[in-house]
Amino acid sequence: EADEAWSGEVILNARVTVLPGAVLTLMPGTRVAFRRVDPHGYGLGVGELLILGGIRSLGLPHAPVVFESAEPTPAPGDWDKVSLISAESAENEFRYTVFRHGTQALHAHFSSFSAYRCLFEANLRAGQFQESEDARLEGCVFVGNKQALRFRDSIVSVRDSVFLGNLYALHVFRCELTFAGNILEGSSLGGFLARESTVRFLGNRLARNRDGVRMREEGTRAEVRGNRFGASAEGHLSLSRVEGVVEGNDFEAAGLDLVSLEDSAVRLEGNRFGPSGRDAVHLKGSASVDARGNYWGPGPIAARLHDRADDPALGEVSWDPPLNSAPMLELPRETW
Repeated sequence: EADEAWSGEVILNARVTVLPGAVLTLMPGTRVAFRRVDPHGYGLGVGELLILGGIRSLGLPHAPVVFESAEPTPAPGDWDKVSLISAESAENEFRYTVFRHGTQALHAHFSSFSAYRCLFEANLRAGQFQESEDARLEGCVFVGNKQALRFRDSIVSVRDSVFLGNLYALHVFRCELTFAGNILEGSSLGGFLARESTVRFLGNRLARNRDGVRMREEGTRAEVRGNRFGASAEGHLSLSRVEGVVEGNDFEAAGLDLVSLEDSAVRLEGNRFGPSGRDAVHLKGSASVDARGNYWGPGPIAARLHDRADDPALGEVSWDPPLNSAPMLELPRETW
């Protein structure tokens, strides 16, 4: 029940709880290691640090705090999570903290927290949040996780972070999300998926993902500005029943479509469309799209579109007048 500070090496075998009214502080260089305890035979460890009060994980660049497996041959799922459940403190923070080998390594429910310059690697799910009104991640790295982030019914900010080589990157449901200045690369099964959410997707760089960004379902509102999309195996940006704006983006080569739109009230303006395996803009519903004022590259523009000219049941892509030269695409950071 009292405040406590940890340092050095701490070995945990099961759940340890920080009770309401108490704050746990982890000093620079602390290693919290969980033994793999699997009483149910599910193939997953149950080790957990449960925060009902507050936590301050105060790593430094040269002395991070580390949460990881204690096993000699560690594997994802050896331990469960650091879990904030209705945590009393409004200032839970993780600075220069490493999360490895967890099932859902950092979990928050009805709790606020910040994660600054943290590393999440080799977890089954690096982060999961729900009903959390202030989840802030800045300058973090997510590498080699089965899924990097999954959250719902929350207000989340992810800025200046790197997602590299995860099977799935982000799944967002019924959230308000600002996703700005991030790198999203090498997601082999799924990139960014948002459903029934309000998303500000600003100044990000995406490359070598199976698919780039998908936003779905009525109620989704999207602001997609100043991003660079490159080398998606399938498509870069797919919107279905979404309202919003797609402006000032650079769509480089994609295996299929650069932009796919289904019954979406979206305006496209000031974008640069590169080569594509199929179409620059591919419509799938009856809603028409205003795509005037974009740069389409050399060649006939109509041949780069799939719309009413190809199928009378589809809407129309209005593209005239186009831009005659490629725009300079830079999004000032102060607009993020």
